Amino acid sequence: MGFFDKKYCDVCGEKIGLLGNRKLEDGNLCKDCAAKLSPFFSERKSSTVEEIKQQLAYREENQRQIAGFRATRIIGDRMKVMVDELGKRFVVTSSSDILKANPDIIPLSDVISCNLDLQVDDTELKKEDAQGKEVSYNPPRFCYSYNFYIEISVRHPWFSQIRFRLNSSDIEIVDEATGMGAGMGRMMGSRRQSMVHPEYNMDYRKYQQMADEIVAVLTGQPTARSVAANVINNMADGQGFVNSVVSGIGAGAGMAGAGMMQNPNMMQGQAGMQNPNMMQGQAGMQNPNMMQGQAGMQNPNMMQGQTGMQNGSWVCSCGMTNTGRFCQNCGSPQPAARRLRCSNCGWEPTDPTHLPKFCPQCGSPL
Repeated sequence: MGFFDKKYCDVCGEKIGLLGNRKLEDGNLCKDCAAKLSPFFSERKSSTVEEIKQQLAYREENQRQIAGFRATRIIGDRMKVMVDELGKRFVVTSSSDILKANPDIIPLSDVISCNLDLQVDDTELKKEDAQGKEVSYNPPRFCYSYNFYIEISVRHPWFSQIRFRLNSSDIEIVDEATGMGAGMGRMMGSRRQSMVHPEYNMDYRKYQQMADEIVAVLTGQPTARSVAANVINNMADGQGFVNSVVSGIGAGAGMAGAGMMQNPNMMQGQAGMQNPNMMQGQAGMQNPNMMQGQAGMQNPNMMQGQTGMQNGSWVCSCGMTNTGRFCQNCGSPQPAARRLRCSNCGWEPTDPTHLPKFCPQCGSPL
């Protein structure tokens, strides 16, 4: 049979155009039939005509089930994971018309694993010197490119893995390392990590949160990153290490209850692990030898946070009230609490909200 001889599809019987043949192990397939196969199917060339017919029959049944698919949760921008929580099933598609796209419906119970594959590439930025030669900055500057890939392993007769990129374009972060930050870069393998942590970037945080949500939904359990983030955010809000970790399971065990004998080295339920020299945003340590009905301990030398961290919240410079470590409006990090002290002798007030006009130790005006 010559190259220009007429070929016919062994599935539908239609004539195959000049460039429309899709080879099978024991026959030919037209491009129209090939387009009906699962987008995650990658073994066409090694499949027989009978196997392709079986898959197309499955795809027709999938098309009928799509009509009853009701997405109650959609995660993603371009490539989306759509979950039918009532039917306990999901699809992965970039199309807004799932009836036309006919994405494979996969039961949540058939998910073996779901992971984030974060790929990072770095490129050193150069500049031209007076002679027009390309030289490095001093200190060197780098551009970091981040891409979020989701890998889902499933039990399915026609494919075993789904892999797609979550972000539609590269997330690029330029390391503006200068002066004091030049020697602070951490090493991660042979790669110098950015001075500006990527989680300060709004797009990075956006896709990290999407990835965490996809993993949690498809596996039915929270990720280690999300658990750690909750603990860190609770501690930043002044709820304390113990209260963050054992909330709901140790409240009645007296670990951070009212009326407990407090100690400067004890972990608190309100103000975290306190120390006589530590700043805090809650009640603090009154006296290390004192029984008290408050959850925290205060010390006369301890300062309370003055950055708006009251009742677990703080106000950003943009005006937004927040409870986490970053502003949900502009992405700025929570500022550190400032300390009030006498500029002459270093005396610090026990109650920063009621300052005297003069320092009681040296008499200098405050």
